[in-house]
Amino acid sequence: MVLVLGDKGHNSDAAMHSLSQQPHGSKGSAEIYVSLAAFRSTKLILAVLDNTLTYVQPKRLALHTSADSDDVAGIVSDPRVVHNPQHTAVRRHSSQPLAIHMSNFELLLALPSAERPKGRDRILLLPGNAVLFRDCAPMLHRAPMSLAHQHFTDVEFSMQSSSRGTAKWKEPCYLENDGTRNAHVNRMQVQ
Repeated sequence: MVLVLGDKGHNSDAAMHSLSQQPHGSKGSAEIYVSLAAFRSTKLILAVLDNTLTYVQPKRLALHTSADSDDVAGIVSDPRVVHNPQHTAVRRHSSQPLAIHMSNFELLLALPSAERPKGRDRILLLPGNAVLFRDCAPMLHRAPMSLAHQHFTDVEFSMQSSSRGTAKWKEPCYLENDGTRNAHVNRMQVQ
């Protein structure tokens, strides 16, 4: 999920579209911030952190490690990473992940003025088991508000109605590099 902060006087769709089309690094382009809710072992946390820093290239990343996880604060030395001092215990199917991301968001807002998110900056909320496989920065700069699962995969998933009025998932359709659909392909044939 990507959150876009409001900016006084620039709330129109036209302003948002114009800003989202600016190339990364241009004057007025949005910065990317990440809220990462990490958990479990040091090895997993460091792998997800390295993957996120590589494929998202955030200005800053707020890192929360759950209460029952290894503490990596002394290991991670990347200056973009801000360690959340809170360590919330997380239960399956609970609302704690939202509280963690809100805590990370508060941590980002407490940074010095030049380092904190503002305007149309993007804040990407990631779970501790996220695996990215290509540069996400260009897509995040173009995102007007939030991204759905289909923006993170080369496989298109969609629902179809059955004759009994119930919906079920269609066979996946693999997308070409230009975004056009390929015929339904057996996953085992894709290399």
